[in-house]
Amino acid sequence: MSVRFEDNSRQVLAHLEKNKKNALTEIGLTFVRLATKEAQTQIYDTPSSPTYTRTGVYKRSMGFNPPQGDSVEVGNSAEYAPYIESGTMRMDARPVVTSAIFHHLDEYEKIVKAELGEGFGISATYGG
Repeated sequence: MSVRFEDNSRQVLAHLEKNKKNALTEIGLTFVRLATKEAQTQIYDTPSSPTYTRTGVYKRSMGFNPPQGDSVEVGNSAEYAPYIESGTMRMDARPVVTSAIFHHLDEYEKIVKAELGEGFGISATYGG
């Protein structure tokens, strides 16, 4: 009886790398969805102050950069986003980006588990 071993580690690592990129991209897309919803709740569904006008730019400026290495960069590109996030002397903070990240860590974890297991017979699902 003979036993033959075949090294498939290159293919496995390549597949894992693809899965990692897919997971990070899905996290970015999920962040945009959650942050836009959070902005609607924290900003757009509250009574307007006479000192600012709601144009929708803040919601449309939620985004993410394509995954680089082991991370994905998420945030808001509106020029005034830091003031909304942190507040000012005259305006309370409305931490939309922070909430979209830290209040949904369990959802991001489910995405990682589902995406990394893809193609390896590991079943995990998320509500994306």
